[in-house]
Order: sequence, then structure tokens, then C-alpha cells
Amino acid sequence: MAIYWVNRCLPVASDALVKRMLLHVPLSIAFTVAYTYVNQSAAMLLGGPEPTPWLGANLFETIGKVHLPPGNVRVLGDRDDLRRS
Repeated sequence: MAIYWVNRCLPVASDALVKRMLLHVPLSIAFTVAYTYVNQSAAMLLGGPEPTPWLGANLFETIGKVHLPPGNVRVLGDRDDLRRS
């Protein structure tokens, strides 16, 4: 719900796609980091076994971890996946 509300409150016309995309990129980082901390808090309250792997020691480290480096992205239907099946 918060994402839709923020999208409607953006100070850019709805047909200005490039400007909207430039605003959406930093907002997506902010929402991802907020989700990470909320998820970790809920896991701690519920007695989860271990911390989430994308949680850093501080805010800047968490921002760096929530984005996958290009070498870690796996494509569905990769040759290694086909050999295993």
C-alpha cells in the first residue's frame, strides 16, 4: 500500500516516464532496505534461526548487499541447470 501511495504523491506528471523512473530507482532502494530491516525484526521477534544474508552491519553495508553483483545473477534455463535435470 505504501508503494502505491508514494507513487501517487510523486511530484512528476504520470506521462513523464523518464523522470518517474529516475525517482523510482532510489525509492526502490529505500523500500528494499526498509523491508530488510522489518523482515529481520520480525524474524528476531519470532525466534528465527539466523539473520537474513542481505543484512549488513550498518545502513550503507545493507544498501550494498540488497543489490546483487552481476556475477551472482542466475538466468533460468542456464546450461548448468539443464545438465542437472
